[in-house]
Amino acid sequence: ASHRRPHTEDVLVYRHEETPLPPSFERAEHSWREYTHRGENARSIILCDLPDYDSIREENRSTVLAFLDTLDVIVWVLSPEKYADGSFYEFLKLLPKDRSNCYFILNKTDIFFEEGLSPAGEEELKSVLETLRKHLTTAGISEPVIYHLSAAEAQEEKTLSLWNQFPLFRREIFRDRDMKELTRIKAANIDIELEPVLQALEREA
Repeated sequence: ASHRRPHTEDVLVYRHEETPLPPSFERAEHSWREYTHRGENARSIILCDLPDYDSIREENRSTVLAFLDTLDVIVWVLSPEKYADGSFYEFLKLLPKDRSNCYFILNKTDIFFEEGLSPAGEEELKSVLETLRKHLTTAGISEPVIYHLSAAEAQEEKTLSLWNQFPLFRREIFRDRDMKELTRIKAANIDIELEPVLQALEREA
């Protein structure tokens, strides 16, 4: 994180040192910076940190859209300050991916509980989540998977607050997916990517 925006100007790729990059990365239209690690719990996945799609640098938008072709699952990180930004939901409609392969994070939810756990904070969080779910549904995400958390609290490595769903999100992202599920994810994404081509062929026919 940084006060400067955009802070992430390049695609950053994190992978275990013994996990090879798939061929799709070699075909990517944009370059990336790569970092290797030895974290065994993340051996089976490759994490990509993309630039802000709505930053002041317009080329970031095209970089994000182009690089999405290499990804199976997408995690969108939102905040209470910007979750209602209409440009994000318009951007979602451009996704060349199956929308069921998306996760949505409402980060910084500790701002609702600055005075500790309270009914008022719980009600405010509930209201924001309901509004977020409505926006996502309108954008074509029929059953959005949303986690509300505070990454800053999780980074402090202390006992997390009861409302912080970081452990649930971490478990879902880092869990081992069997070949059947991976095939389903890839097939659903390919169907969406091919849809414009099939529509063009149908018009020609």
